[in-house]
Amino acid sequence: MRKRKIVLKGRVITPDNKLPVDGFVEILGETITAVGFNQTAEAEESVDIFDFGTAYICPGFIDLHVHGAGGSDVMDGTGESLDTISRALAGGGTTAFLATTMSAPPEKLLEVIKVVGEASQKEAVGARILGTHLEGPFLNPGQKGAQRLKDLRMPCLQEVKEYVKTGGGTVKMLTLAPELPGAKEVIQYAKSQGMLVSLGHSEASFDEVSEAVSLGLRHATHTLNAMGRLHHREVGTAGAVLTLEGLTADIIPDGVHINPKVIKILLKVKGITNVCAVTDCIRAGRMGEGEFELGGQTVFVKDGVARLEDGTISGSVIGMNEAIKVLVTKVGLSWNEAARMASENPARIIGIKTKGLLREGMDADITVLDEDFKVMMTMVEGKVVS
Repeated sequence: MRKRKIVLKGRVITPDNKLPVDGFVEILGETITAVGFNQTAEAEESVDIFDFGTAYICPGFIDLHVHGAGGSDVMDGTGESLDTISRALAGGGTTAFLATTMSAPPEKLLEVIKVVGEASQKEAVGARILGTHLEGPFLNPGQKGAQRLKDLRMPCLQEVKEYVKTGGGTVKMLTLAPELPGAKEVIQYAKSQGMLVSLGHSEASFDEVSEAVSLGLRHATHTLNAMGRLHHREVGTAGAVLTLEGLTADIIPDGVHINPKVIKILLKVKGITNVCAVTDCIRAGRMGEGEFELGGQTVFVKDGVARLEDGTISGSVIGMNEAIKVLVTKVGLSWNEAARMASENPARIIGIKTKGLLREGMDADITVLDEDFKVMMTMVEGKVVS
């Protein structure tokens, strides 16, 4: 039986236009088959048409840093928890994500990597799982953030090889502190295995970051958070990320982790094509206020902010639609620019060529937001999941 076409009508966001343009996106099966502007899709009996009026039809949002949502955490290590996270993220407009770990003993990380790898091969119930992002355990104790000190350790090449073997190609990103002993060998190996190697929870000097870039470091995790500061006599980790051309970066635009004015500075220095938005969402995402768990620690969510008992900010509880809202209303970006930071840029940074754009032949990953940034539809590979 021939599949029915789906046509979405509204303000279409593409990289070819500076502003959203009235038009349509046509989908057949899992693929975008046409994108048109200021014209009407051909009427056919076998077509389902969704007219969203003045709402924005965006490329599906891709989140490279997600610990959990909907009451579940990646570190739960179960397929059921990953399904819960996947559905919850779709509710915020995310169509694909990297399941992100916390620092933990090797045996626990191996367990989680195996489960994430298996889940990534199954049909998506919500946002598509792209693989694992290992945030740690090779982090600088001086910039541990919400990571538990007892779970941090020095980079170990053999340990990373075990993670790669267990993941079978599904470990996609590794965040580490490049100044730690043993990091050089790990960076080179991780790069050789196709991983995006990212600087994070680090106090590396400019020279240490520069050397790491020459070895394969390509990215910076939640830039300016848990990172050595820029000083007028010492460039520091933050200064290295800002000035080295070989590094892309991600930010958490929740209005809490980083001042919107600082985001403006970062974008002006790095260029908008080199920066992507992430949520760093935790178990408490989409769950309201209360007490939750993160990496064996109690997290308190109040007024939309997640903190440990000592006041340390511990991830976020936002959806990607809320990140877009901050980028547009507080940073001052256009809808196209904000959407690019949540779709095209992360797809390119992580090396996915079939997602991140509304273009013929691409995966039908689509997020529709109304003018108040509320999610009207989330479609993953041609299937409406929210």
